[in-house]
Amino acid sequence: MLKRFVVLVVANYQLERIFIKLYQDCGGIPDANSEEEWTKNLNNSHYQNCYKQKGFSNKDYYWTSEKNDSASSWYVDFVLGREFWLSKSVKFYALCVR
Repeated sequence: MLKRFVVLVVANYQLERIFIKLYQDCGGIPDANSEEEWTKNLNNSHYQNCYKQKGFSNKDYYWTSEKNDSASSWYVDFVLGREFWLSKSVKFYALCVR
């Protein structure tokens, strides 16, 4: 079961590989960066069901270990298939990887 953490300590390249593989395995568009791509991911029922079956939530985001600056880090939104940065003070899920 995934738990909430504020900090994720893992090499970002490992996370990037996991996220891209998940997008590809589920038929989503990785690194969606436009409203058109977000809408395609949102309306892709196979993609939406697949990432949930793999244990990810559609109600929250996931931190990466990549910092944007001293006050913010990058997160992943599986619902829309996007990555963006936000204040580190916000509590999101974290994916632990070995």
